[in-house]
Amino acid sequence: MYVFKGIIFLFLFFSFFTGCSEVQTRGAVPVHLNLIFPAGQVVPSQGLSKGSPSNTKAIPATLTLQVTGPGMETIFLLRDIPQNGEVIININIPAGPARRFSMTAFDAGGKPIFQGESALINLNPGDLSVVVTIPFVSIEPLIQPIVDPPTVTLSVGLNTMNEASGTTTVTAVLSATSSLLVTVTLTKGGTASETADYILDDAILIPAGALSASVTLTVVNDLLDENDELVIIDIDTVTNGTELGTQQQTILIIDDNDPPTVTLSVGSESINEKNPATSTLVTATLSAASTKVVTVTLSTTGTATTTLDYTLPLIITIPAGISSGSVTLAAVNDDPLDENDETVIIDMACDTNSNCTENGTQTQTVTIVDETNLPTVTLSVGSASLTEGNATETATSTAVTATLSAVSANVVTVTLDKSGTAQTTRRLRRSALV
Repeated sequence: MYVFKGIIFLFLFFSFFTGCSEVQTRGAVPVHLNLIFPAGQVVPSQGLSKGSPSNTKAIPATLTLQVTGPGMETIFLLRDIPQNGEVIININIPAGPARRFSMTAFDAGGKPIFQGESALINLNPGDLSVVVTIPFVSIEPLIQPIVDPPTVTLSVGLNTMNEASGTTTVTAVLSATSSLLVTVTLTKGGTASETADYILDDAILIPAGALSASVTLTVVNDLLDENDELVIIDIDTVTNGTELGTQQQTILIIDDNDPPTVTLSVGSESINEKNPATSTLVTATLSAASTKVVTVTLSTTGTATTTLDYTLPLIITIPAGISSGSVTLAAVNDDPLDENDETVIIDMACDTNSNCTENGTQTQTVTIVDETNLPTVTLSVGSASLTEGNATETATSTAVTATLSAVSANVVTVTLDKSGTAQTTRRLRRSALV
């Protein structure tokens, strides 16, 4: 296919040359001008924008002829030109020996486009007409062939990269070189985030005459533990070219960072059971924030009993991008019992799907302090009098009882003392266990 630089009007400068010193003037003689244009060229007619590179020529609808020569007047003719390229004009041509006829075609700005010269032509007295064939040669091509724009394919240097790999290339390749700058605009998608995970230009510029060009994709080597991520590269638009089908390339970025380590801590090493019951935070802290959700599993031992003495969730969930998470250890004010202080020993673990590792062995101990007042003791006897007994009468006895104001979780020991006028003849137990 061919396209024109513009609609061109042809100004044909027509002249002839003679080798004879004598010039004779003839009457008006029909002159047939056969205009032969270069093979493959198409001369535009009015309104014509495209043509075929065959031997068929399109001739201007109008043609301006400038005719000059020795012994001739200068005339301008405006004629309709048939499609066969033959022009018949009536001009005064002097008789004489063999001559050459020349013509030059000008564009609308006066710039010569085509020029041509005939072979030697004999003009003899009595000739009724003469056929002049002028083959045109391009000075500057009137038209340029329409070359289909090159197609573009996309490729990458690496389809899989470690985060520490650095760079790879993204290349646009043309099916053929172009005389124009080809701009390939890219779109980027996938699970990887531009700037945070990689850096890539938005367009590839292929200079005129070049077959390909590349841009660099740079992987950002961060310290985050993250999932492997995908970069999807597509062609958005092509200037002075076309995309060959659907061009898409993918690059998988393999994360090379170990999961973060976890350190366990508590806000306070002791909490109160009563007056009022208090609590403390149990915190898991990461060595670095992760792009994954981190799950820390807790377990407890110690003298305190879960649910009866304290409550503690056994999972700490740390959202992506956050460096720590906490749960609450709370004492339970379960009863008025007086009891010993008790301990909660907290351990942690990271399982296969936790996205973390324990920093050595992490253990924390929290003491639950019992602040219940000691129970009070009341002493009583079953009978206020006893019979001493003799040979005919049996001695009697009574119970001495210690009563607590509240039940205790501990063993309470009450020590007794005695006095009075009675003599100790039999040993009286001096202490009792309650």
